[in-house]
Amino acid sequence: MLNLLAVINWQSFGLVVAILAILAIVFTALIILVGKVCAVEENPKIGEVTEKLSGANCGGCGFAGCADFAKALVEGRTEISNCASTTKENKEEIAKILGKEVVVTEPMFAVVKCAGDINNAIKKYDYVGNSTCEAKNTYFGGDKKCSAGCLGGGSCEARCAFGAITVVNGVAVTNKALCT
Repeated sequence: MLNLLAVINWQSFGLVVAILAILAIVFTALIILVGKVCAVEENPKIGEVTEKLSGANCGGCGFAGCADFAKALVEGRTEISNCASTTKENKEEIAKILGKEVVVTEPMFAVVKCAGDINNAIKKYDYVGNSTCEAKNTYFGGDKKCSAGCLGGGSCEARCAFGAITVVNGVAVTNKALCT
């Protein structure tokens, strides 16, 4: 080990370390500069509105998630009432942020449009595979004839944090008392 240290040309080693340090500093400065030049300005109201939304990211509003819904709210492309999972108090605070009034609407609940259960639903084909609704829906929109019907995989039950949805005999059933 001692012989190896004696063989190293310390002047060359120091030069290599100095070059690497200079490169690191240059690239760091370049990254910071590019980050500032290419930064996307976002309306600060979007962040404020996102904080007040429920954070469920359920997609029930028709948008990809709460952040996307908040952006649409700030841009005026949707209404606060389209989010069923945000509390009334938070909707009122969002309305203040946006300078709007909250429109009081009837409570919204998850509803199954076609409730054909395991025994009564008309099937397009016999599905064999992963039992989640997403997997079933991948193949021709699901195995049931009604395109708006419950696929019975229980994905909604798994996502509902309030226990308001249960799958009974292959059909989702909503307990309105627990639904928020």
